[in-house]
Amino acid sequence: MGATPHPPQGKPPGMRPLLTAVALTVFLCVYARGADVWFDCGAYQLTADAVIEGDKRATIDERGISSNAYDLAPGGEARWTPRLAECALPTFTSGVPLLDRVWDLAAETATLCDMGAGKPWKAGYKYNSWVRDSAYCALLGGALLDPEGCRATLEFHTEADTLILDQFPCSNDSTVWAAAAWEYYTVTGDIRFLLEHYEKLRRTLDRLERESLNEELSLFEGGSSFMDNGGPYPEGVYGEHREMATSTNCIFARTYEVMAEMARALGAPEGEADEFLAKAKATAAAVNEHLWDDEAGWYVQFAYADGRQEKRWEGLGEALAILWGIAPAERAARITRSKPDNPYGVETLFPYYKPDGVSMHDRSVWPFIGGLWAMAASRTGQGEEIRRQLAAAARHAALELSFRECMTSDGEGWRYFGQLWNAMGYIGLIVRGAFGARATPDALLFEPTPTPLPTECLTLSGLRWGGATLDVALVGRGEAVEKVWLDGKEIERAVLPRGLSGRHELVMSLDGRRHDVRFPQRRHGEFTPPEELEQGLRLKHYDYSHVDFENTYNYKAFRSFPYPPAGRAEASVRAEPVIAKDDPLGGQHFTANALEGWLKVERAGEYGFRLDIGEGGRLFVDGRCVVNCDGTDYDKPAPSKLMERVRGSAVLTAGLHTIRVHQFVERGTGRLSVYWTPPGEEEAPLPPGSLFHQPTPGD
Repeated sequence: MGATPHPPQGKPPGMRPLLTAVALTVFLCVYARGADVWFDCGAYQLTADAVIEGDKRATIDERGISSNAYDLAPGGEARWTPRLAECALPTFTSGVPLLDRVWDLAAETATLCDMGAGKPWKAGYKYNSWVRDSAYCALLGGALLDPEGCRATLEFHTEADTLILDQFPCSNDSTVWAAAAWEYYTVTGDIRFLLEHYEKLRRTLDRLERESLNEELSLFEGGSSFMDNGGPYPEGVYGEHREMATSTNCIFARTYEVMAEMARALGAPEGEADEFLAKAKATAAAVNEHLWDDEAGWYVQFAYADGRQEKRWEGLGEALAILWGIAPAERAARITRSKPDNPYGVETLFPYYKPDGVSMHDRSVWPFIGGLWAMAASRTGQGEEIRRQLAAAARHAALELSFRECMTSDGEGWRYFGQLWNAMGYIGLIVRGAFGARATPDALLFEPTPTPLPTECLTLSGLRWGGATLDVALVGRGEAVEKVWLDGKEIERAVLPRGLSGRHELVMSLDGRRHDVRFPQRRHGEFTPPEELEQGLRLKHYDYSHVDFENTYNYKAFRSFPYPPAGRAEASVRAEPVIAKDDPLGGQHFTANALEGWLKVERAGEYGFRLDIGEGGRLFVDGRCVVNCDGTDYDKPAPSKLMERVRGSAVLTAGLHTIRVHQFVERGTGRLSVYWTPPGEEEAPLPPGSLFHQPTPGD
């Protein structure tokens, strides 16, 4: 059965039509600058350093990404450059600037969502931690890349006796927590974590079996995983959730399987593990009996209690069924062949409920599903699927200068910026897909899926594995790994036992030849002072009154627009302590200020910093967030948020350091003052004589 064709679709407001084939060919000849096109799906093309899509384009250089498709710079060009000196994730290189810079953007997004901070991961710049978002992030590589944060996140979503289940009406998919918990355990071997939470998970399952299990069909009732509004359901279904969804029941099958594994690891009473394993098999069998559509060649979105099926492709459910072995091999192959063809990613649902409408979960594409789909594809060695999803995710991030919450099925970025699980979708494509990294209770394995990319060397450096730090390379071209070297010594397989310590180099060769591999030093932001500086910081003011705030952005946290377009209204602030006056454009709502430049430090030591700020903002020194007043306490009334005083500190060397102060204003006051405390001195306003900026024409 061939791939399902993508149907004609209505365009959401503001979409630009693609150029005709002839015009596009001319445009490519003019624009591509002689670079080879390594991905061409008809809708868009990717070169090593560009995304070309009709009249939209993104270009990549060694410092960042420029795009003319950014929502907040209509008709102009916006640019992303790294804002952080370091990120919590390893460094990835491929020799393809587009792929490398989008990794940097994903790593920065993850860091700004608290990955690497040892605390619960935020779901995005706007959102606090959500259980299912975090669980999918863990599966996409988050548990491996940040085990401490993974544990903090998992424990954030437990109560004294059970998991927290009532985040949304569609709450049964919260049990995906179990899959993430096992992922954490396989990475760390933390048996105490299992001891602390095994009974909580058992009690949660007992409750859900009583409340949600349809005993006649052996399936759990509840909405499709993560689809928590009425758009992806027939009229009258949302809210009742008596339907039995593929994605949610795949989660329950996996949860029972994890419980069996936990029982064995903990030495539970005889027969306990077998009981859970029997339930896992029964749930998987029910999925295959009641939720498979043999005519379409995929699992349906859900079945009703009377046995009727809602015959729609559900991208997340299909990916989980393959990834967790619920789909037999023949069905997994059919799903792959029957997948609806969309160059922008994996369809959330298909056919659509409202072909001409716009909805988060109907007629939409979510990059995190593409990451999970590629992980599933890697189980059967489908490198081309990884390439397609990698291209789609890179195209999305480069044009939008962010990992937006979702896209329409026509590829238009939609809703909030900086969504963690979509950034992790891209990271998972590389770490879990191309490199095939997978932890077991005993070892870390690399089982790469050869992916047709315009490069013969992928590197991942600075990957932590217990007490070891790994530099990993996949080199050459071929159908499978032929030879593996660990620290220059040939080994049989890329298997690293638990207990390894120190720094190690692992090289996997697809052609059996040794290659000269040079692992890069840690790369992210580069902060070199320009030769010419003038006193004062540069003030950039942004007016967002033209944006549809309710449906597009949340301005209660500056992180909702971390890369605003420069040049809308700029002025240099000179000879005064940073800024201590109201919004320079009259205190309009939904505005932001950015003060940027260089801070001169006369002697080394620990410096304290303080923000007195209305609403919220952040202070960065050398790309590190030193003071954070993120304003995410959404429920506070405006008067209680008029001024806040927040402190932080940084150890600095003598010399020049970058400084950025970000301030957002949605309501209340636009006032801002910045103070510092040098070593051994009293707290005082930042002195103008220590602040500098790079002059530009027109100052």
